[in-house]
Amino acid sequence: MSTSEFKGRWLNAVRSLPRARQPIVLGLHDVTDPEWLDAFLGVLAEAGEFIDLDTFMRRREENAFTGREWVVTLDDGERSLADVVHPVLAKRQIPYAAFVISEVMLGGPVPWFYRYQALRDRVPTPQIACCWGDAYGHVKTWAHLTGLVNSLSWDALQEGLERAEKLAGVSPPDAAENFLDATEIAILAQSPLATFGAHTHRHPILSNLSAEAQHREIRQSVDHLTQVLGEPPRYFAYPSGRPTDFDDHSVEAVRAAGLRAAFTTVETPYDGVHGVYRIPRLGVMDGMSVRRLAVKMAIPWPGPSARREMAYQRAFRDNAVV
Repeated sequence: MSTSEFKGRWLNAVRSLPRARQPIVLGLHDVTDPEWLDAFLGVLAEAGEFIDLDTFMRRREENAFTGREWVVTLDDGERSLADVVHPVLAKRQIPYAAFVISEVMLGGPVPWFYRYQALRDRVPTPQIACCWGDAYGHVKTWAHLTGLVNSLSWDALQEGLERAEKLAGVSPPDAAENFLDATEIAILAQSPLATFGAHTHRHPILSNLSAEAQHREIRQSVDHLTQVLGEPPRYFAYPSGRPTDFDDHSVEAVRAAGLRAAFTTVETPYDGVHGVYRIPRLGVMDGMSVRRLAVKMAIPWPGPSARREMAYQRAFRDNAVV
């Protein structure tokens, strides 16, 4: 579909939405299609303005939102940020915020979720589940397995992943092929369009950690990013970021680390109700239509799969049979 066809088909869907008088914070991850991204952002540019996080915070404090602002954020610090996203945003002069995982930035291993996703097509789901114990042989769907994985302690998660990789006969994906290093991030950070924020050191599910461990994860990420950027980061995004993935201890740890605001993946428009440490974002997947975004803006989210994953996650934490 050409850019003009894309605009003609979906622009009315965006313009027809009620003006919420609040910004929409977009959450992206790995983007592989620059043509789609350019067309998608072009439609949004006609329906409003793109602002950076400092402007977002200032307008929030002054109660000065205009009615249709867009904020672009990206998580994890994957290589596509430099290869695909930054060039498109630079061409359009669109500001963005990127939340990076400090361990992989400093040359460490890929985050655990990369290892988990790499197993998906190599080993049947029940066999992967059994790597955390034979009692999980009844786990047969990916949503069920993800609920289990997201409920585990850090050590248990790592042990099961190692067993699953041995079963599949694979090694973890290469970090350098998939993530930006500290030097590359420092170069991107020189752009006036870029704001870099913290995303923990190892990307754990924070609510699976003790309060002390949460403070340590967040503090480490802030300290490492400060060394790379030459100044402390001001913003933070919770790993995974759903209501089951962080808790009050997480919020307190963010506040204690001196961060100005924190972002979730709770998919609603920003309404200011939950304060600056639980700011929601609408997820944007590679290739998503503007119509889908319009639906997310108008109807409470997440979708059925995410709801199932969170329900399983809660049940496994409670040692319930699911």
